[in-house]
Amino acid sequence: MKAQQPPVDAFLSDALKWSTYITSSETYVKITDMMAVLDKTLMLFLSHFGWVGWFWLDKSWGYLAFFVVWYSWMQVGITVGLHRYFAHRCFRTSRLFNFILAVWAHLCCQGGMLWWVCRHRKHHRECDLPGDRHSPLQYGLWYAHAGWILDEDFKINAKLIPDWMNFPELVILEQWTFFPKYIVQVGLFYLIDPMLMWWVMTFGLFCSMNATFMINSIAHTVGTTPHPSQFNPEHCDARNNWLFAVVSFGEGWHNNHHANMQRAHQGVEWWQLDISFRVIQLWEKLGLVWDVVVDYSDSDANIALAKEKAAAQQQAIAAAPQENALKTE
Repeated sequence: MKAQQPPVDAFLSDALKWSTYITSSETYVKITDMMAVLDKTLMLFLSHFGWVGWFWLDKSWGYLAFFVVWYSWMQVGITVGLHRYFAHRCFRTSRLFNFILAVWAHLCCQGGMLWWVCRHRKHHRECDLPGDRHSPLQYGLWYAHAGWILDEDFKINAKLIPDWMNFPELVILEQWTFFPKYIVQVGLFYLIDPMLMWWVMTFGLFCSMNATFMINSIAHTVGTTPHPSQFNPEHCDARNNWLFAVVSFGEGWHNNHHANMQRAHQGVEWWQLDISFRVIQLWEKLGLVWDVVVDYSDSDANIALAKEKAAAQQQAIAAAPQENALKTE
């Protein structure tokens, strides 16, 4: 006898069928094609010229405080939600909080969540090889930073995200991805206070977009490379950059990340500021997430300790070779 679906799963399956039916229509496809052009235009324009809005914005303390809160909210949605959770599964959570993080991610003006995860996983597999659109070594600094937007079709490759394609609610969000961010980032803020909308749609998105874009462009050009990459170590040139780590809430420890992409923290030394990981730790204490992946094995302290242990063992072997020869690990 076939097991009956839980009511929630049955409802979501039916909702996905209706959503797929609507979003497959010729009219909707035309609308989304136009929205994709609008998205690309806005991303390209704001990432280059959004800073100009600073000169016309009301810079009273209230609006500056709003910008700090909004920017922090955006960065956490991108770095913790999109990147460390959906792209790399660095922790586990409930299905409800999984959905909340997905909605949050869609509101961050970075394209659809599933598309973003596809693009990022592909970047790791092909890091700095031909085909990696975010590689300044292959396509130049400007193209890796923002020029790739011109060639993007925002299509997803389900083979790269089989873990998320089984969630109907995530697929539905992806099918309607163009609308939530405009409703919230433009409509809601405009209704509250038009100046809030202008803060978001000019200087705000300029800062948020470039904080993300520069990790895949400049952070493959400027910085230190203490560790080999997990994929393509002979080609991947991901680097650590403390300045980028500050403005991107920890993503600037990019070499550390490419060395071990599964862990929830990108700072491996005590002095490497990683605000995103502090957020994850807070959520863990609150019971929102669990099974957080932590690994400090490549920190300077642990590497030094491993060298000391190896040296001590070698000395012991030299002193009593017959007794210790079988005790090496």
